[in-house]
Amino acid sequence: MDWPNNKKFAFTIIDDTDDSFVDNIKPIYGLLNDLNIKTTKTVWVYPSRNMYIGYSLMDEDYYRFILDLRDTGFEIALHNVGSGAFYREEIINGIEVFKEKIGYYPKIQVNHGDNTDNLYWGSKRFVNPLKFVYKIFHKEKFYEDEIGHPQFWGDINQ
Repeated sequence: MDWPNNKKFAFTIIDDTDDSFVDNIKPIYGLLNDLNIKTTKTVWVYPSRNMYIGYSLMDEDYYRFILDLRDTGFEIALHNVGSGAFYREEIINGIEVFKEKIGYYPKIQVNHGDNTDNLYWGSKRFVNPLKFVYKIFHKEKFYEDEIGHPQFWGDINQ
């Protein structure tokens, strides 16, 4: 792999949006910006539908803060469109809302917890023997690539 400026490796930090509120993350991003360390910040488009908490792009103060991060060089990525059960049309709409609000389509999708719309999650992320062991201890419940399922969206992820 060719790295920029003939470097031998790359290092990145991706911030999981769970428990993100302006008050608890603004000081951290202020420090990162002061140190000129630009990271990737994930966001939810919609408010959480389950026990996970944190703001979404629907929260005006948080949205303005996310735009400030974007404008100072932080990458904004998607952490599913929200926490909980979301369905194809909501996901497609959420990706369009992300583009409208952030100004570009997400370049990175980071799966969130046990969202059943996670891309290539569960045993799909392993090869045997880990795939076999995973299936023994976990029930498969991810539908992103099951054509016709209401949570299928693998075809629009590019």
